[in-house]
Amino acid sequence: MKRIQFSILVVLAVCLTTPLFSTSLSETFILKEENRIDVVGKKSNFITISITKKVRIKINDLKGVERFSKISLPETFDPTYFAHFSKIRNYQYALSEVKILSFSANKITKSGVKLPINYKDKYRAIVMERGDDQAGGYDLWDYTTTEINIGDEIEIVYSYTVPFDINFYNFISFRIFFHKNIDIKEYTLELAHHPSLNINVEEKNGASPDSIYELENQYTYRWSRKNLKGCIDEVGGRAYTQLPFIVMAILPIDLYYKVPDSFKEKYIPTYAFFASRRENAHMTTKMSIDQGLRTADLGKLYSYIDSHSSKFPDDENGYQSLKSIHTDITDRFTYDNDKESLFGIDNRKDRLGAFIDQGVVREINRYSNYVAITRKLGLHYFTSYLCDVRTGELSGNFYTPMLHSDYLIAVVLKDYHLQYIYPKNSNFGYYINEIPFYFENAKSRLIQPLDYLVVNRQIEEEAKEVRIFSSTENENIRRANVLVKVDLDKSSLAFQAKIDLTGQFSTITRGIYQKNVKNQYVNKIYNEKLWSFDKDIEVQSEKFVMKDNQFPFQANINAQYSGAHLMKKDGDDYTINMKNWFNHVIYENFQAKDRQLDFYADFKSKDSYVYYFQFSKDVQLTSVESNVNIENEYGIYNFSVTQINPTTIKVSSFYEVNSTSIAASKTKMVEDIFTAIEKSNLMELRFQ
Repeated sequence: MKRIQFSILVVLAVCLTTPLFSTSLSETFILKEENRIDVVGKKSNFITISITKKVRIKINDLKGVERFSKISLPETFDPTYFAHFSKIRNYQYALSEVKILSFSANKITKSGVKLPINYKDKYRAIVMERGDDQAGGYDLWDYTTTEINIGDEIEIVYSYTVPFDINFYNFISFRIFFHKNIDIKEYTLELAHHPSLNINVEEKNGASPDSIYELENQYTYRWSRKNLKGCIDEVGGRAYTQLPFIVMAILPIDLYYKVPDSFKEKYIPTYAFFASRRENAHMTTKMSIDQGLRTADLGKLYSYIDSHSSKFPDDENGYQSLKSIHTDITDRFTYDNDKESLFGIDNRKDRLGAFIDQGVVREINRYSNYVAITRKLGLHYFTSYLCDVRTGELSGNFYTPMLHSDYLIAVVLKDYHLQYIYPKNSNFGYYINEIPFYFENAKSRLIQPLDYLVVNRQIEEEAKEVRIFSSTENENIRRANVLVKVDLDKSSLAFQAKIDLTGQFSTITRGIYQKNVKNQYVNKIYNEKLWSFDKDIEVQSEKFVMKDNQFPFQANINAQYSGAHLMKKDGDDYTINMKNWFNHVIYENFQAKDRQLDFYADFKSKDSYVYYFQFSKDVQLTSVESNVNIENEYGIYNFSVTQINPTTIKVSSFYEVNSTSIAASKTKMVEDIFTAIEKSNLMELRFQ
């Protein structure tokens, strides 16, 4: 049998993206949706995948009009997945060599008459990184119309084909959810292929097919579901833990290889294709270091590594040298998105040493740098592949994150302890063993080149899996203490703020203070500075101090800022608008009613804000806000306004999350706390 060589595998197919958070509720619903996937052919180079959809929709609101007035093909079957990547890679859902066979749409009158809807089509060529640090071309067709109105019942039918070989990586790990973010009354999915073609279907959360049959030399799976709730994007939900889905892997017979020293033939394990694609550049670097190759460029790299390792002559396990180098890269190095290299403008080699010498992390060298560093230090490493816990978990067929997301380098010290490194992809970076919450407790697959690249040896099939460590509420703490000097004569407020960050609050939020870099994968509230509540705030000083670059990564921010329009006077009455002064991370307008999915908090934590208002004259508090004290299974919220003395008023807000998951039936607890925080964030401090 033919063995496909990893180095010549075809271009990847797709990266799936989706908005991180949605609070959309729509009255529009799908009456009936029929999907069919036909896999035609038996060998990789001759397989064509045909996708047909027929969907009938009742448009009941403006959101429905907007949603179905523009349809982009191909549509994703997995709206929950998003990739962790630098923006320059431009990942989105797209396939290569898409051929649209048909697209039609009609309005259905009450009498059943079909009236054509005119959709205008426009082709878009998408350029994005392919998975091997080079850009490739992908296809999208946008269909738009202005002829849909509230109250319409419409039917849309389309069909397109794509070749398997060009979209290889997509269809050897293809996840399909049945649910959407609007209700579906009737749903069917059919998957058909030739009986001699092997398609492995992994079924999750009750996604067993209703029937499997062979007819006219075609093998068909059929799924039929009714009354699917539009819950797939419920905020804080993890659809993959509760909703039915399948992951299919198309495995043509030419993916067999002959097991060395035997008469057996086996499929190349799916993970090996993905790992080989991602790690191809690693191998050249690894071999150069292992063979002691010396070039002018590598000489610069060696000198840099030696400048750190020489400081630790008694570094028995290699940790001190590794930590010193990684800390320097995290703190001092700048990031280059490598646009010229990714898009084929600059085709020169990696030049690891030259850029290390300049203090620059290139996008294409993010991981190769650490391959070189670990091997030069005499250490070994694994690549640590994992998935954002909010969107999935690596499984028997689900390997999409191995190609379509960042991974970690797990360095093996000489005493065999693992140290995790997440290479920086912006001017901000994480320290050694610093992992964002969305990778905490994730299942990680550890892979080394010996698993799949050794000649005359069977490819390793048994997965080496570990769980990434997690943090607790006593480690994830944010404290904001602010002295507000209020000059009643000038109607001005002067702020002196101190912010203490530890654990995930440091990991997720310090980038905005330290490097003015926002984390694009989290709730936008994390990316708000303490003083961002008003656009006219003037910042006089801002000082960031990294107190400790080891867990829990304690950091401090001291700042002075002022506002001239935050206080109003009406006769003897004063008002200070405190809208959005408390950056507790919540989802606004959260609703527990009809909730389908369990709610997952980002992480256990304690978050407190205390404002001390010091007035230039005696005042009397007149605010009528009641103190808030909520404590339930999900967490704690306390809010209070207290006059300490004639010239001092204290306003405090404390939010604690002590449960990472709450059953859907109990999410009224979450709603109660979120609603109370929203109310506090609308507060006006009143006094005379």
